[in-house]
Amino acid sequence: MLLLIVIMCAVMLIPINCSNPSPHTLSPNGPSPHTIPSNDSSQRATPSNDTFPSQYTTPSQRTNSNIAHYKVEIIEKLPHDPKAFTQGLELLELSDQDKLQVLSSEDSAGRSSGVLYESGVLYESTGLYGQSSIRKIHYPTGEILAQTNLGDNLFGEGLTLVDDHVYQLTWRSGRALVYNKDTLKLVAEHHYEGEGWGLCLMDDVLWMSNGSNHLTLRDPQTFTIITTVKVESQDESIATDNLNELECLDQRIIANVWQTEHLLIIDANGINAATLDADTLDADTLDTQFGYTPSGFASHTQSAQVIGVIHADALVEDVQLSLDTDQFDVLNGVADTKDGSNNLWLTGKLWPYMYKVKLVEVKPN
Repeated sequence: MLLLIVIMCAVMLIPINCSNPSPHTLSPNGPSPHTIPSNDSSQRATPSNDTFPSQYTTPSQRTNSNIAHYKVEIIEKLPHDPKAFTQGLELLELSDQDKLQVLSSEDSAGRSSGVLYESGVLYESTGLYGQSSIRKIHYPTGEILAQTNLGDNLFGEGLTLVDDHVYQLTWRSGRALVYNKDTLKLVAEHHYEGEGWGLCLMDDVLWMSNGSNHLTLRDPQTFTIITTVKVESQDESIATDNLNELECLDQRIIANVWQTEHLLIIDANGINAATLDADTLDADTLDTQFGYTPSGFASHTQSAQVIGVIHADALVEDVQLSLDTDQFDVLNGVADTKDGSNNLWLTGKLWPYMYKVKLVEVKPN
């Protein structure tokens, strides 16, 4: 027994290597990446690979019937770069003609046949210092059509499409990078105070998260703050802070919650995007108050309610079974499928797969 105790103690003292993954390298046949110069000197510790905290209560334990709960049903599973520390994901809406492509093949008699399949373009933002990028990816093959790498001191965050451009946030550098959506060439920049996490576009207004329970609405042309929205939940067991990657969908905001297996569905109906004339207040005050001390900005803060929770633990389990390891990071990355179905694309940081999922409501027992 004494020998066993000594061995167990020795095992517990063995250090665990949680070093960053190696940077993603383009195929020799792929496009040469652009590089954006960096001016951000901030650093942060290596992101932890510790996986998920305890889940919310089960549906049978929930008492608030005003908040819907959904599980995810996997419709499609596609390869995803396991070295991509996913921070943002969005599908380009294509015309019906562009969506349909033909895969040609020949049978044993040499006859040619074709199969129609849905085709599209996904944009992905990846993070980590020295590894951040923005990518244009062909769906469903996963081929990288274009890629721009960020400077080594820039940490890529959420992204969204605005007309013919892609906007990408950075974590602590205060830079919103604007690219041509076809070439991913950097064409402009906006600046902001505080942290950038998630970004999406609804009715020509940008919604932005910073890891708190507040969202800012911004003018996409100037990046000026229009108003702020505090996200609230009538169910106290549902935390609303750590809001991360965002997707705007039919007057709803779908928000990843950092370090959980869940996403929140936030009701954006009734939010007045014209409440605040930002020109009447200086930008430093607006951004500082938004960041982490919203009390002084309360007269201009609106509220939005959580109306649903998406429980994506089934995807985490699928990744665990596929890898037979826990060396992957948290759920992050949500995109509308743009087919009118309310299905979603979901993935995670360092995940080997991206999932097209259907939401299935779970009724309390």
